[in-house]
Amino acid sequence: MNLGTSNYESIQIRFEKRLSDGLTVLANTTLAEQWTHNSYLNNGLDALGQFITQNALIQPWVVNLSFSYKLPFFATSKGLTRAVLGGWQASATNTWFAGPAITVGSVSYTGIDPQISNPTFQHGFNTCTLNNSSVTNTGGTPVLQNCLPGDPVAFIINKVGTLLTAPNPQFNGFRVHFPMTLNLSLYKSFKIRERFTLDLRAEAFNATNAPYFGAPNTTATSSLFGVTTLAQANDPRNMQMSLKLRY
Repeated sequence: MNLGTSNYESIQIRFEKRLSDGLTVLANTTLAEQWTHNSYLNNGLDALGQFITQNALIQPWVVNLSFSYKLPFFATSKGLTRAVLGGWQASATNTWFAGPAITVGSVSYTGIDPQISNPTFQHGFNTCTLNNSSVTNTGGTPVLQNCLPGDPVAFIINKVGTLLTAPNPQFNGFRVHFPMTLNLSLYKSFKIRERFTLDLRAEAFNATNAPYFGAPNTTATSSLFGVTTLAQANDPRNMQMSLKLRY
């Protein structure tokens, strides 16, 4: 049944400038937001079409910066020196975007923003949780877990059978840190004869070897809640060279 709705809004900005001495700069960015009205608060127990409205938590911004530069070295040289060492072009692309949103499942949020000012791999966000799972009609005591001194309670583990009455607040900035990615290339075309051209290209992807370790543990009942496993999730620096003959 086509009951849900989704709304996407974005703006794309592009700036391109050819500067002097063979330098060209290109910058573009996308700012976006998406709201959905297609999920239930208590799956299977809500009235048909009684959806909650949520931010889809897509990437709110992406920034790309690139440039190309015709290297001036040996431009005035002659003969073999100019043919081999002159005419090279360098280019770079730098990509920066908000990391994926962090979502803690099987809990209720108290309304406290889980972000902290000094996250570490051992404590990526405020993990202070009130565990009500042991509370029953005949007794039981709530338990505080994964709390550091001074941390307010950010999450609640409800007892079995608890119906939710309000959706969890969403924090668009509660995201995994993703490093900027820099790619570099060096390129030159060699004219062999009138019909033959040899292209030589050297490239480095993730040239700074910036690691991305993925999201921290989001299982509130785990002893590793909020801990990021230091296993690199992106590709390390990757370098390659290629030759192409055009005729």
